[in-house]
Amino acid sequence: MVHTHGHQLLGSISLMRFSWEHGRGEVGYWLAAAGRGQGHATRAVRLICAWGFTAVRLERIDLMAATGNPASQNVAQRAGFTREAVLRSYMRGTFERQDMVMFGLLKGELTG
Repeated sequence: MVHTHGHQLLGSISLMRFSWEHGRGEVGYWLAAAGRGQGHATRAVRLICAWGFTAVRLERIDLMAATGNPASQNVAQRAGFTREAVLRSYMRGTFERQDMVMFGLLKGELTG
């Protein structure tokens, strides 16, 4: 955790992995333990997705969460994403390969 003049960094969020040809990007985020359970991730996901749809002119935003991370899956669903698929053995985890849940949000579906 980063401390700057007595303040703690709660997390980070970004849009990444753009496919400009298809008007698509992916949102990724992490949240420090001190910031969890307070709605910060859901608010941040909604805000960056709204920006992605308007300023960047995306048509679709993806979000992937590990099958073993129900909190992140809940963030996606609270932000208005639709659960679409489980991608088997999609990423290397710390100790083994991880299955990932793919969520998608289309322009016009953003809530809140």
